[in-house]
Amino acid sequence: MGRMRVISVLLMLLMSPWIGSIDESEKPKAHFDLIFDGFVVARSDSWNETPFRDIAVEGGFSQTGYMDYSDVGVLINNQSSASRTIGWAFVAARNISLENVLLFDNESTPTGETINRNQFNQYFVEPFREWLNESEHRRTDINYLVTTKGIPLRVSGGNSKVSFDNELALVEGDMKASIDTDWWVQHSYGPFNGDGFESFTREKHGFFLITRLTGYTVETALGLIEKANNSLGQRGMIVLDLANNRNGSGYKYWNDDLYTANATLNGSMDLPVMFNQNSTFITNVSNVIA
Repeated sequence: MGRMRVISVLLMLLMSPWIGSIDESEKPKAHFDLIFDGFVVARSDSWNETPFRDIAVEGGFSQTGYMDYSDVGVLINNQSSASRTIGWAFVAARNISLENVLLFDNESTPTGETINRNQFNQYFVEPFREWLNESEHRRTDINYLVTTKGIPLRVSGGNSKVSFDNELALVEGDMKASIDTDWWVQHSYGPFNGDGFESFTREKHGFFLITRLTGYTVETALGLIEKANNSLGQRGMIVLDLANNRNGSGYKYWNDDLYTANATLNGSMDLPVMFNQNSTFITNVSNVIA
């Protein structure tokens, strides 16, 4: 009897006049159509790809694909086999345009670590200035320079003796009047100088940033390139080596930079830092990135 009552109730519900069919016009079809406005499918079978690709970048990221080296110039001393070997290895590893490569190819170009001011001007500054200005791209776009083992390290000359790289960085820039002078010059780049964290440009700061690929041997310098090739996506230790026994001298200016760097990297950015503060040089540390 109970079963019959249930069946009767169901039949009444199905036959009830207030249970009607749903009006198709009341479906929110137009609303759903609007959701896809602006989307374009290039291929009709895009969602039915065989085999399905689940890798965003085929072959993974690379130094040349991830980083832009169009504003990097490479300087090679063609009279030094060490400079040629290291310089061209770096050009190949970073796929740098030949337009951004300068060969110091005068047969008398010095290869020693120390040169005098006349040699600096004749064999390096003048060719560099000419190379820089014969191309609009080089004159306006290059921000960074790479030197190598086989290019001199220092320029002699009494009170105007100077690092080769530091002096070359000022050529044809806003600070060129400071070349061959007996003092350092102030610049505005970097957080220590109130510039914040931003990409460097020569246009704004008036000089080149220069780095050098060198070592006691050519193999050591080539190893720097290879290690950089393998470092993409990796993170290691940052090592800051400070001599606190020099805080009472003019070196405190540079030590303050290291204190600030440690506070920023290890404190604000929570990056792994080894901060040595004694007069002993740090050696034999592995997994170092800077």
